[in-house]
Amino acid sequence: MSQGRADKRAETAALLDAVRRAARQEQFLEVVSAAEAHARFAARLDLRPLAAEEVPLADALGRVLARDVASPSDAPPFDRANVDGFAVRAADTAGAADGAPCRLTLNAEVLVCGAEPTLAVAPGNATAIATGGVVPRGPMRS
Repeated sequence: MSQGRADKRAETAALLDAVRRAARQEQFLEVVSAAEAHARFAARLDLRPLAAEEVPLADALGRVLARDVASPSDAPPFDRANVDGFAVRAADTAGAADGAPCRLTLNAEVLVCGAEPTLAVAPGNATAIATGGVVPRGPMRS
């Protein structure tokens, strides 16, 4: 047999061997501990901070702020309820507990998002308030 033919058979045999190894997916059969997997993953992370750069607002989607941004004005310009509940005066509920509830008179108003309160939350009163509703100002803050 000629040397060229022998080389071709060796190449073909090497290729078939590589295909057989790939078909067995031996690369996925190595089991490591969770700690070792975490260490391998962490070793390939580049956690160095990136340099800050200024970009137009339209190009900022999907990016991360390099520092905090504070607004010179509140938006919205009023306090809003984070959850549904009742607007009450803190002084009216002082000392209340499961075993010692306080009783309040419910105002005939529901504070919903976008509507300005028309009734004050007077001592001994409560007003139902929906998420996003304007929290009444004034005497409620005692």
